[in-house]
Amino acid sequence: MALVNIVLQGKGGVGKSYIDSLLAQHYRARGLPTVCLDTDPVNAPFAGYGAYGVRRMPLLAGDDIDPRAFDALIEAVMDAGADDVVIVDSGAATFVPLCAYLTENDALAFLAEAGHEVRFHIVVTGG
Repeated sequence: MALVNIVLQGKGGVGKSYIDSLLAQHYRARGLPTVCLDTDPVNAPFAGYGAYGVRRMPLLAGDDIDPRAFDALIEAVMDAGADDVVIVDSGAATFVPLCAYLTENDALAFLAEAGHEVRFHIVVTGG
């Protein structure tokens, strides 16, 4: 099934969307179809790269992130084709809620049972 790449970091402005764009370029250059998803409810910089056809995931309920809205993210991953590569940009604002959702709902096991391989890319910062 699909290869799922999730780029995470709790700090904003560290290059998550840039890494997403590099991943999209890498997989597309190898002829692999990509499904690009942006979960950043504030800026959505990955969605700003028009060439990748990034789909924004609406996560806000009023001014707050609705954890149940991550269900749509999982559904989008499940809808990916067997040869697709999924690239998920998580904004800094979604870092904690997304990690909590994945843990509390055992989403990684669910995706694995469906045959998806999940890879996390963590931006390491210093200072």
